Amino acid sequence: MLADEILELLQTKISANEFDCYIKQLKFNEKASNEDFIVFNATSELMAKFIKTRYAEKIAYLYEVKTGKKPEVEITSQTKLKNIKQNQVNVKQIKAQSSILNPGYTFENFVCGDSNQFAFLNAKAVADKPGVLYNPLFIYELQTSLACFTTHFLSMAQPALERRTCFNQLATTA
Repeated sequence: MLADEILELLQTKISANEFDCYIKQLKFNEKASNEDFIVFNATSELMAKFIKTRYAEKIAYLYEVKTGKKPEVEITSQTKLKNIKQNQVNVKQIKAQSSILNPGYTFENFVCGDSNQFAFLNAKAVADKPGVLYNPLFIYELQTSLACFTTHFLSMAQPALERRTCFNQLATTA
């Protein structure tokens, strides 16, 4: 199928991690597509918007290279998830038994000063655009009396990062 060939071509143009996290989960919607309008379904609305913003032009270009016509590419969310067994466990619904992170720590209530401005801006950049500037983000404090800053930074970034696919976090104490 042409859609599969295009996605395989795209796989050679982007990193393996990007392909596995975003493109691999796309499903071609043959019923809604025609030669001028190509539709793929993503697993969520957020994922659909992200993929459309980042990859729709690349997909359209690869279709044009393959067929000679540049279609409009639409990425939508699936309205129904098929083949979900009732006994499957949704990993995203499982909460950690314990955590050193405090959900009350947010970017909005953090007091930024000269000593922590650099770390604050980096944590904010990672939360806003994970994997773009810093991947991974490593925050280390030499002075144990300032350890609350590290916990605060991790707590601030955690909610934004958890909404994204392929997010892994490790927070440890000494």
